[in-house]
Amino acid sequence: MIFNKRIICFLILITCYNEIAYPQGVDARVMNARLGRAINLGNALEAPNEGEWGVTLREEYFQIIKDGGFDGVRIPIKWNAHAGTEPPYTIDPAFFNRIDWAVNNALSRGLVAIIDFHHYYEMHNDPNQYHKERFLALWAQITDHYQNYPDELLFELLNEPNGKLTDTIWNGLLLQAIEVIRHTNPDRNIIIGGTGWNGKWQLINKLKLPPADRHIIATFHHYDPFHFTHQGAEWVSGSDAWLGTTWEGTQQQKDDITDDFNDIYDWSVANDRPVFMGEFGAYSKADMNSRILWTDFSSRQAEVRGFSWAYWEFCAGFGVYNDDTGKWNQLHRALVPNAPVQNQIRNYEFDFGTDHWWKWTSGGGAASISAVTGAELSGMNALKVSIDNGGSASSSVMAIQSNLQLESGKSYRISFMAKADSSRTIQTNLQERGGDWTVHWQRQQQLTTTPKTFSYIFNCPVTDSKVDMNFLPGGNSVNVYIDKVIVKEAWSCEQIIEAGLRLPADIRGPGEAADCYVNMYDLSVIAEDWLTDDSPADISGPDGIPDGIVDFYDFAAIAEKWLKCNNLQDLGCDI
Repeated sequence: MIFNKRIICFLILITCYNEIAYPQGVDARVMNARLGRAINLGNALEAPNEGEWGVTLREEYFQIIKDGGFDGVRIPIKWNAHAGTEPPYTIDPAFFNRIDWAVNNALSRGLVAIIDFHHYYEMHNDPNQYHKERFLALWAQITDHYQNYPDELLFELLNEPNGKLTDTIWNGLLLQAIEVIRHTNPDRNIIIGGTGWNGKWQLINKLKLPPADRHIIATFHHYDPFHFTHQGAEWVSGSDAWLGTTWEGTQQQKDDITDDFNDIYDWSVANDRPVFMGEFGAYSKADMNSRILWTDFSSRQAEVRGFSWAYWEFCAGFGVYNDDTGKWNQLHRALVPNAPVQNQIRNYEFDFGTDHWWKWTSGGGAASISAVTGAELSGMNALKVSIDNGGSASSSVMAIQSNLQLESGKSYRISFMAKADSSRTIQTNLQERGGDWTVHWQRQQQLTTTPKTFSYIFNCPVTDSKVDMNFLPGGNSVNVYIDKVIVKEAWSCEQIIEAGLRLPADIRGPGEAADCYVNMYDLSVIAEDWLTDDSPADISGPDGIPDGIVDFYDFAAIAEKWLKCNNLQDLGCDI
């Protein structure tokens, strides 16, 4: 009876909602474009309990995804596993807090976040009145809880309606759910797909959306050809017989995909609805070359039709990221061709405490490591190595990160910022973990109390998949601070052009286009901009402070920034 009274209240409020002129939010097409390229945080919060399917979300994942060139995250959530089974079907507050944590970590990094209601199997199998009422009650709590969140939080009504949740039942239930949401979120964009596991045909032919509600993004899932994308999938009966199925990008294979995408595009235009390809991916038992070809083709074909997309998924069976090694796999550039070059160092600015870093002491060495603020290096945090006793050798105290991977014949850029409480010499190296403990690269640095950036190019002669990055600060009773640690492949000009990247300082060559060389052509462009810019040109005087005169000191300040950008891999340099 309690819940029935709630439904009556909803109906009264919905009637009022239909008569109220609410302010317009972000247009659905604008938001869909903002969503762009996203990734599913799968096998985590849609498991019966987080961690039971092998993935527990960590804060660093959101930064890795942002740094990897993605625009959003879809967060599959099994809400019904964390809520009461009797009215009012209260969602566990601790679970709500966990979802808040995930959403806030996405939004705080400029990622669009999707709350996706996932795996309500019971309703798919038996969409009776009880499950319908419970579904609406859960959405009532969700929509109330997030009503003051920014527009970049999207709601997805239900993942992959299927089974006995027929088109007729689903089309009626989605209208009720939209009404519940619109009471407190009148202009939030909602993602809705059709039955048949968010099937393409069902989206076009069966899904009925309220014509007057323009804050809706339609969605479909793309796993065709299924025998390729799900070969060897343990949860699909008979899938072992499909092992060895390839996708080679033949004209027929491409046509099979583009024909479906064209039909969805035509529907999108005719109905003025933006479209989100909410899941697509090929399972890890398919050969990698086929996965790359299929993923690249599918994502590019979606993009040319204006579909946003979310790859399934981040770091599990379909994953594009290996959480054990901290590396993107080859699918990454199939998804984001112009992604920045990956830094092999995890937690390189120590935003996540000392995660992935550890301390080694021997030979009488005694020290501690911690992440601290206020060290005045590149960011908010830095690694502090507090040495009580430097021990008998330079290796008696070390700060280490493991699991780097080097490839023979490639060049790597190694850089970091460092300072100490007093002048001292430290050492850094890249060293084999185990075996002969071979040192592949080694340098010494002279530290002072002023932060300094150290940068090197290392031409690697060997392939080694188990490498440590070691900092050997040495000495007694001193604090050493380290920040912005980078070990990443130093790309050639050809690689940079192929990936669609552009050097911040490489502005112009003899033929007017950027040419992968930082030279006088580029400096002349900066000088021209400086001379004609409407913004104040008085930047610096003899003491580094603007002096009211536009002169050599000002241009020198600009040139200094330009020279600092003479770094093929420093894609974040600010001219």
